[in-house]
Parts: sequence; structure tokens; C-alpha cells
Amino acid sequence: MRKLTAITAILLANAAQAQTLSTFTENVLTHVAIHEIGHALIREFDLPVLGNEEIAADAFATTYIVQNMPDQALDIITARAQSWESEMDEETIFSEYPDDIWRAGQMICLAYGLDPNTFETLARDGGITGDEAAACRERAPEISRSWRRIISPLRLPDGALVNEVFFPIGEGPWETAVRDSTLHNQLQQVLSSFDWHSQIALHFDHCEGGAGWSRNGRTILICDDLIERFETQNPEQ
Repeated sequence: MRKLTAITAILLANAAQAQTLSTFTENVLTHVAIHEIGHALIREFDLPVLGNEEIAADAFATTYIVQNMPDQALDIITARAQSWESEMDEETIFSEYPDDIWRAGQMICLAYGLDPNTFETLARDGGITGDEAAACRERAPEISRSWRRIISPLRLPDGALVNEVFFPIGEGPWETAVRDSTLHNQLQQVLSSFDWHSQIALHFDHCEGGAGWSRNGRTILICDDLIERFETQNPEQ
């Protein structure tokens, strides 16, 4: 993680002490967590991996958010794009992770293609116009339809009792903030909508390492170093 300035460190310490998450951080973490849920679905249900899994998980997160969280989708997609544009990590040509700017552009393209009215301004501001905009509108429904069809048999019926999903939160400076945020309840609803065939956990903890899916532990781990990173990127700070 980038070195924090003294002022930024003070702001983060104050935020942690106040036990609040900014709306920006909640929005970015929502996309990050649903991206990891995409990995969990792929691995737990042995879904076909016919290309780069990171790109597939990005597409799952974006399509899920646009289709199932329409009131929040624009804010979530905008915040995630701002986060990637802030970090601007450049990967090698052999990396499984695309460059951050590419990921932001593809996410906006996909969201715009699924809902041109809602995301028109965001797409235009990102330089998606003319033929590129038309291409986004053409391929986004195909990606969305593919994900919808492949996960449809994995969804639980409305009102079904869920026993296989757990949400532990480890001790740390952001523990109360996570517990009190809308993020925790929202992700619980997402994870609980799938018919997992064994126990699975989404674990917020005090650690470093970002976020990841562990098939051996059947756990999505989200470290609170991400909270600190995203708080420093908050454009309203």
C-alpha cells in the first residue's frame, strides 16, 4: 500500500476512532466483495473458466450490481472507477490482473451497455462515445445474459432458509464501523441468495492483504487495509 502522509494517517485514525465508513468506501468495498463472490461461485460450483477469471469476476460484480441494486449502481460503479483511476496500477503482460485503467473502462462500458440512460454521463465523461458506445451496448447484454443463465440454477427461492452462510468480523479499529454499516447487511443478502452446498464465510478482519477467496477455507477474506486505502482515495475527503 502507498505510504501515508502524516495528515492522512491522522484522518484515518480519527475515522477509525469515530467508527464510521465513508459512503465512498462502502461503495468500493461492495464491488470488491461481490467480485470475490464471483470467484467463490466459479470455484464452488465448478463453473467453466473459459478465459481470464479476474475479468470474469469483474463482469459478474458489475452485472449483478446493475441488475440487482439499481438505486445504488451508479454510485457504486462511479466509486470503483475512481478508486482504480486513483491507483492506476500497471501490470505486466503476463499478469492475471489487467491494468486498473483498463478495468475501470471495461466496467463502465459494461454498466453503460446494460443501462444507457443511467450511465450515459459516466460513459461520456470516460470517453465512451460513438462506435465504442455502440459496441458497449451490443456486447453488454450478451455478457449479462450469460451470467444470468449460468447462475440461475444456483439461486435460492425467495424466502428460503439459509444455514450455510456466515459473516464473522474480527477485532480491529474498524470492527464497529463494519458492523454498523449498510455494507455488512447488503453483502449478507447477496451471499445468502445462493444455494451453497457447504458452509461459506465472508470474513472482515484486521489484516493486510486486500481481499481474496480461499477455496480450502471456503472463505472470502476482506482485510481492513482496504478500508484505509479507500478512505485515502475518497474524493470528498
